[in-house]
Amino acid sequence: MKKLFLLFLLFSGTIMAAAPGTAELTWTGPTQNVDGSAIPATGPGSLAGFKIYHSTVEAEVATSTPIVVADKTATTYTITGLPGGKRYYAMSAYTESNEESDLTGPVFNVVESVSIPLPPVFTVETTVYNVVKRVNSFLLLPVGTINVGISCNPDHHVNGYNAVPRENVTWSGTIRPDVVVAKCLPN
Repeated sequence: MKKLFLLFLLFSGTIMAAAPGTAELTWTGPTQNVDGSAIPATGPGSLAGFKIYHSTVEAEVATSTPIVVADKTATTYTITGLPGGKRYYAMSAYTESNEESDLTGPVFNVVESVSIPLPPVFTVETTVYNVVKRVNSFLLLPVGTINVGISCNPDHHVNGYNAVPRENVTWSGTIRPDVVVAKCLPN
């Protein structure tokens, strides 16, 4: 069988970082075999797709489990969920009869870390308050308690107190306002 030739092109010599934790690879698929003959359009020697190998260690790229792109017309693929740090990539093309080309030389990029902020959780103070708006101020009236470790909403706050889920409140009386707040600290 004839060997495929794969040309692996990257934007500006790098792999694009589409978003934190991702790498977008771009390539031009093969048009001929290594011996210069044309790749057939159909049949066992025709192009079936591509395999993308990647690892954080350059020497381990070729032995990594590939991502199979089963689309012979594909020219890009975005890998998601990558941890931050340097990552190496190599590619191959494969035929309908599952013959695989040689790997491209490895290329690398630095994947930006995905930062997922954790929601603030309650401090030792677990009193829950109803917020009463006055002309030039707010009055906080205690209406219950909430367990430590329940998340609070950092986007809704009044004077250092954050909105908390009502379903987690142990009410101390009959007043049960729609919005309640408690003192929170970020993790």
